[in-house]
Amino acid sequence: MKTIIAILVLFSSSVFAEGFECIVEKKMSCKESGCTNAELLSDDYRFIDVNDKTIRLGTDAPLAIKETSRSGLFVFIKFGGAAFIKIASMDEPLSEIEEGDFFESRDGFLGTILSWGKCDLS
Repeated sequence: MKTIIAILVLFSSSVFAEGFECIVEKKMSCKESGCTNAELLSDDYRFIDVNDKTIRLGTDAPLAIKETSRSGLFVFIKFGGAAFIKIASMDEPLSEIEEGDFFESRDGFLGTILSWGKCDLS
């Protein structure tokens, strides 16, 4: 119950009442030996469903949102093993961050998949 209340408070506009989509624009795969650019797949998007408290990575089965929090202009959503997505909730002109910009980190064995892109918060 705490999670759904936190999500509704963090995303109080009408758009967030149902959910929103985020498109991955860049992806990297990192392991002990370094990082390499990763291929963007045709279904490389995220759908965050506020009502169901889930996040869907492309056409994969939805994952439960474990926790949400806010720090400054960013909203953090934790899901999966040690995964999170960090979304800008407003523009920040000095750093050129725009509302909807996101960074995602997902664990994979002893490596990490990093993604950047844009969420449609309008």
